[in-house]
Amino acid sequence: RAEQPTEAAWRTLGLFTVALVALVAYQWVYVQVTLRQALHQEEPPEDLLEEFLAQAVTPIPMSGDEIRLGPADATAMMVVFSDFQCPHCARVADTLESLRQQHPDDLALVFKHYPLSRTCNENLTTDLHPRACALAWAAEAAHRQGKFWAFHDACFAKKGLRFSDAEIEQLAQTADLEMEQFRAEWQSEATRKRVQADIALASQLVVRGTPTCFLNGRRVPSLVG
Repeated sequence: RAEQPTEAAWRTLGLFTVALVALVAYQWVYVQVTLRQALHQEEPPEDLLEEFLAQAVTPIPMSGDEIRLGPADATAMMVVFSDFQCPHCARVADTLESLRQQHPDDLALVFKHYPLSRTCNENLTTDLHPRACALAWAAEAAHRQGKFWAFHDACFAKKGLRFSDAEIEQLAQTADLEMEQFRAEWQSEATRKRVQADIALASQLVVRGTPTCFLNGRRVPSLVG
């Protein structure tokens, strides 16, 4: 209303925010459905978007030093719990990057570690990915040099690696890391504590596997994996 311009502006902003979050959620569900059908898996439920929007919002605490890609004031924020030895995580990483390119000013990604290995994750009963913890520590070491996403992309681009220490060092070189610093931080207690903090947060959010994604505090229905 003309007599209430401030209130009208806030209402417009609120409607835009809801619409954008719904759009990103819809695109996410659509891409996941397409992936599942391409893999000849069973038909997904028809009400995934309704299920997503019906969830209560769960606040996800942020410390300020998160591994983040996208604007700080993004309308939509996707928090991704991932494992570098997980093939489904690599597939979803491509999907997320596609979404981010479609919404560069409105979508931000926050990466969280959830390695499926008992080496560092005591929540597990089975050691699914024996090298996942070593890869998470390496990625954190890359983050200390401001090159997490370069390491992230190099790691997910590789298929069939056993991820020995030598192969992980090769990935670090591909990401153009300073190797002496990388080796020191890869083995540091601070790096391990940072990964452990993500695992603890995942436990609070009842994360059971990877990839697990939260869009603006709502868990995204997973159809892959």
